Amino acid sequence: MPLRLVVFSDQPGDHELGKKVAEICSAKARVEVASCASLKELTNLFASSLQTVLLWSIDGQGQDEASTQTRLIAQYLAPEQVFLFSSKQIVTGSALVGSNVFGHFFLRTEDENFPRTIARLIFACYNTKIAEIYAALADGASVKKIELKSTNQRKAAIQAIENILEKKEVPDRICKKVAKGTDELLMNALYRAPRDSSGRAYRADASTLENEDHALVGQESVELEFINHPDFFAISVCDHFGSLSRKDVQYHFTRDYQNAEYSMKHGLGIFQTFQGGLSVLFLVRAAKKTQAWIFAPWSKSYKEFQGSFHFFSFIFEK
Repeated sequence: MPLRLVVFSDQPGDHELGKKVAEICSAKARVEVASCASLKELTNLFASSLQTVLLWSIDGQGQDEASTQTRLIAQYLAPEQVFLFSSKQIVTGSALVGSNVFGHFFLRTEDENFPRTIARLIFACYNTKIAEIYAALADGASVKKIELKSTNQRKAAIQAIENILEKKEVPDRICKKVAKGTDELLMNALYRAPRDSSGRAYRADASTLENEDHALVGQESVELEFINHPDFFAISVCDHFGSLSRKDVQYHFTRDYQNAEYSMKHGLGIFQTFQGGLSVLFLVRAAKKTQAWIFAPWSKSYKEFQGSFHFFSFIFEK
């Protein structure tokens, strides 16, 4: 069965993007492209049984329109098959927040890697298992792995990532953003992810996290990876609790916590990471594993970095 890309937008540039993505995808699969600008046209396309990925522009939507579109799309597609596009960030009050209708959000960009990044995610989501999705995301990349044995190795692991980036001559401003984003992922894996048999996040209750050292034994083990691809680099942090819910990650994606509000019990630190220009992705196998990623292009300058691909994805094993 061919893969069908449906571009739901009234912007010509989005339909051109759809064609570019389809061309890249056609190297590995038979792809059909369909375009529509109205909900009626979209409904007719959903009536057929083809495997569909939706590229959906949400610019200019009113709340009522967004709610109507969301209800229809949720009837036909899994969130991992829905890619949102917008020229600005989704705000907390949007009808899309909490809808669970989408799995990917992209800010528009003219970056030449933009369609290749979308195609890579489409192929990743074509799989159903976390290991297969990981392999598709890391295809063509080399991987360096660091296993943390205790919580006090967090800072050393971050420094190791900074050292790699400095050797690759990544601009210092980008290095600092990656270091901060990596710290957020590690804090989540070390302190927020671990749960006891009752589901309590027992490490998140610690009041002096910086001063406590815990050995990471068995399920508590955490792995950090540096993924080096010609188009991008990525940091992956893996925990073995799989305690992240779709509702949780989608809600916190839009929350800009102030320092007084943020704690290990409230907030994932991902809004600030994404707003800082890094792309963020979560792979989750419920109650088994969460792999949290940050992505960035290889950029020679901060200006180049700012104009690059920029997305947020959360993919849950079926």
